[in-house]
Parts: sequence; C-alpha cells; structure tokens
Amino acid sequence: MGTSTANVVEILALLILLQSVSSFCNGDNFNGSCIKTEREALVKFKSSLLNNSNSLPSWVGDDCCRWDGVTCDDINGHVVELVLSWASIMGNISLHLGNLSNLQYLDLSMKPSLAIHSLHFPSSLKYLNLSYLSIIADVSHVNFTSLEVLNLGWNNFHSTIPRWLYNITKLQNLVLHSGPFRGSLSTDISNLKSLASLDADFNSLEGNIPNTLNRLCNLIELYLGYNKFSDISNNLLHGQIPQNLSEMMPSLQLLSLSNNYLNGTVPATLCRSGSLQILDLSNNHLSGRIPSCWGNLPSLTVIDFSSNMLSGDVPMSLGSQESLVSLHLQNNTLQGKIPMSLRNLESLETLDFSMNAFDGFIPSWIGESLSSLKVLSIHSNKFEASYGENVQVYVKGIELEYTRTLRFLYSIDLSGNNFVGEIPQELMNLSGLQILNLSTNKLDGHIPWNIGKLSSLESLDLSENELSGSIPFSISDLNFLSHLNLSLNHLSGRIPKGNQLQTLDDKSIYIGNDGLCGPPLNNCSDDADELPKGHEKGGTRRKDDSEIVWFYGGMGMGFAAGFVGVCSILYFNDSRRCAWFGLVDRVYNKLWVTIAIKANQVKRKFLRNKLEGNA
Repeated sequence: MGTSTANVVEILALLILLQSVSSFCNGDNFNGSCIKTEREALVKFKSSLLNNSNSLPSWVGDDCCRWDGVTCDDINGHVVELVLSWASIMGNISLHLGNLSNLQYLDLSMKPSLAIHSLHFPSSLKYLNLSYLSIIADVSHVNFTSLEVLNLGWNNFHSTIPRWLYNITKLQNLVLHSGPFRGSLSTDISNLKSLASLDADFNSLEGNIPNTLNRLCNLIELYLGYNKFSDISNNLLHGQIPQNLSEMMPSLQLLSLSNNYLNGTVPATLCRSGSLQILDLSNNHLSGRIPSCWGNLPSLTVIDFSSNMLSGDVPMSLGSQESLVSLHLQNNTLQGKIPMSLRNLESLETLDFSMNAFDGFIPSWIGESLSSLKVLSIHSNKFEASYGENVQVYVKGIELEYTRTLRFLYSIDLSGNNFVGEIPQELMNLSGLQILNLSTNKLDGHIPWNIGKLSSLESLDLSENELSGSIPFSISDLNFLSHLNLSLNHLSGRIPKGNQLQTLDDKSIYIGNDGLCGPPLNNCSDDADELPKGHEKGGTRRKDDSEIVWFYGGMGMGFAAGFVGVCSILYFNDSRRCAWFGLVDRVYNKLWVTIAIKANQVKRKFLRNKLEGNA
C-alpha cells in the first residue's frame, strides 16, 4: 500500500515538473493562439510599409493567427505561413522576419511598388515567392538550408544569376522567368541535385548550355527558351541532337527543340525516354528516315516532326503509340503509303500528313477506326482517287468509304489533289463542320443545292475546280461564314443575297466565273435569272418548290370545279339525270354479262383439259 502511494506521488510530481518546464519555455509568449514575439515581428513589418494605416487592415488585436494571410501551427501556435500576394502594400522596406523561427511558406509576389532593401529570413523557410517586385536586395547572407521552392521571376535584376543560388542543395523548383538575367548558366547548376523544374525562359542568357545539366537526374521540366543560347527552341541552335539525350535526362517529359537550325537525323535513342509526353522537333533541318523504334513510350501524346527534310516511309511502329493524340509530319519529303498500323491510334485527334509525297489510295480505316479524329489534313500529296456520291473513293474498282467518324470532323482539307466527279451529297450531313477546303482539284457538276445545311461552316473554299451551274440560294443560310472562295470555276447566274453574304464583298471571291453577275460584281441583265438546264437540284430548288405547289393547287381546284358542275346538272335537269343513270345501268349490265361469259368459257376450258388429262 505504501509503495503504490509513493508511485502516485512520483507521477504527480513529474506532471507538475513538465507543466513548469512548458510554462518556462513559453512564458507569456504563447497564450493558446499567437506567439507574442512573432506578433510583434509582424506588427513591425506592417509599420515599415508606406501608408501602413490602410495596409493590412485586419492586422489588429492580439491573435495574429486570425489575421488575413497568416497561418499558424494548430499545435504550438507558431506562424508557419505568410501569404501577402493579395494585399495592396507598397514602400521601401527592410524585411526582417528572423523572429518567425518556424516560418515555412512566404509569398510576397505581385507587388510592383514594393522595394525590399534588406532581407533576413529564418532557416526553416521551404517556399519563397518574391516574383513581380520592384527591387530585391542581396540575399547571399541568408541561410536557405531548407528552401525547396524559389520564385524570383518577373523582376528587375538585369544582372547575372547570383552565385549563392547554386548552393541551395535542397531546391526542387526554381523560377527565374523574365528576371531578366544575363550572362551564362553556370556549370555549378549541377549542385542542385534535387532540382525537378527549372524555368529560365525570356532572359538574356547566352553561351552554351552547360554539360553538367546531365547530372540533374531528378529534372523533369526544363524551360530555357527565348534566350541567346546556341541551343533549345527559338535560339538559332545549330548542330545535331545528342545521341545520348535520353541517358542525360532519363526523367524527361517534354522536349521542344523547334524553330532552330538542327541538322542530322532524329536520334533513335529518344525511344528510350520512357517518361516522354511531348516531342517537338519541328522547323529544323533534320533529314533521313524517321526511326523505327516507337512503341515503348506509354505517355507520349504529341509528335511534331513538321517542316524538316525527313524522307522515306512512315514507320509501322508509330501505330504502337496508342496514347498518341496529335501527329504532325507535314512539310517533309515523306513518301509511300500511309501505314495500316496507324489505325490502332484510337485516341488520335489531329493527323497532318500534308505537303509530302504520299501516294496510293486514301485508306478507308481513317474513317472507320480513328473514332476520335477531329482534324485531318492530307493536301498537297500524290494521292490518286475520284470522289463518289457516298463520300467514297473509287480507284480501279476499289471502294474506300468514310462513314463512322464523319459527324465528328470539324475540318476537312482535301485541297491540292486530283479528285474528280461531283461534290458528294453526304458531306452536307456534317452539320458540325467548320472548315471545308476542296480547292485545286478537278471536281465538276453543281455545288450541292442543300449546302446551307452546313450550319456551322465558317470557311468554304471550292476554288480552282470545274464546277458549273448557279450558286445555290441556300448558301445564304450559312450565318457563320467568314471566308468564301469560289474563284476559277465555270459558275453562272445571279449571286444570291443574304445577311452574311453581303459582308463578303470582295470581288476576288467570284473571279474567273464569267457567267456570274450581281453584287459585288456587275449588275445582272433580265435574262440572268434563267438558270442552266438540268440544274433542278441546284440553286433553283426554292423556285421549283413554289411552282409544284401552284401546279397541284390548281389541279385540285379544277377537279373540284368540274365535280360540282356535273353534280349540279344532274340535280337540276331531270331528262339528263334519267339519261345519265340509264347509261350507267347499261354499261353495268354489259360489263356484268361480259364477265359472266368469260368466266364460263374459262371454266369449260379447264374441265375439258382435266378430262383429256385423265384419258
């Protein structure tokens, strides 16, 4: 019993001791809501601001944890976050926040009227955003041992990248966008072993990209565009793409080297960049064949090799990139047939093979298998085909039909080929179509009479064909039409009028059609309304409909008048009524007798044939 009482006493003594230590550590500073010294540091910061009486109006009272932009730890009450990007503060200040010993997140961005002449931050800081400020003092003396995110973009540095920045070894995200910084990117960048994202776009950095970048094994995003480097996109880069690029940056997700002067071939080693999502090598001088190594990039969504000098066939392995959404190979010298393996790209939305030397037939699976396709451009190639009535391609007895995905297409560009025949009626069912370009072919016949059904059409180009007849009146129903080109055909008759057509008053729209008249061309003569023979389904459809209504209406009225006249004569004239009914009786009796005689003759003949057969 004595021993148990002693244990209880010891436990109570220990609790009292702990309470005393806690009270000693915190003293008056922690009252359950805000640390006194930290509140005083924030008040001192506010007092240094210009027009401080109107700045940060909520910063009053003892509980600083309730002030706007201030976040405290729920357990110990220390200030851990300070976000003032929303506040209208200005002035020339000295920023001393060392007393906020537990501060981890500080955002003073979006303050173009705020100049910071001296800085002091606690070593606990992990996030620091000083973008869009007026002046920032030297921070080389600050201890950034815990800093992970640093944003110094959109300021007025006009200096080289400070050396101290390369010593923040825990840094993961560094933004130097539009510093603007000048000079070169130091080889000491390799010290930032944890760096995952580097944004140094829109500066005046020059020289070479340091080779030590290949030591940043965690780097995922790299933005060095719009500088004065001798490489990276829009920087006049010369030379070849490194063959070991995938080994240098194994976590690379986006690679854009567009708009440079790169030559050589596309490295096959790019197929080993398993994390790659976007690959843009457009607008360079790359040559040779596209490597046949695709299929091991499960995240790749965009391939853009346009505007180079690539040649040869499109590799079959591209059809293994089932995640591909956009494929641009336009403006090269590629040839051969479109590989059938591309039918597996069910997620493909944009396919541009224009301005190459592809030949053969347009494959039918483009319409059958590519169910997500929205943009298809294959103009200026060597395809040989004739366009038939059901949006079909007939070549030497082979029929290629487009049916399943037509309703989802927004743009059709078949210009610069050798298509012949009439414009298919089935195209008029594409109510969501916005752009239709059939120019520079050999299409003939009339413009479809119901072209007005393309209610979403914004651009229509039928120029440089052999179309004839009149322009259909329904074209005036295209309320969104902003671009029209019907030049260099054989169209004739009066140009239709309409609200939208009246805004398209450029004469070049109709040039090369000597038979057309009306605004914006010359006025029409009286016989201009006579439409070409055989154009019943063209622009005269509305006129024909009116004539049919009058024709059948007149026929009905004539029949009614005749019927009423005959009935009136029979009703009021007894002699004629008796004669009429007598005539009807005689005709009826004669027909009855004739039918009875014929029936007996057939019956006797049938019986005679039956008896002869039994004999």
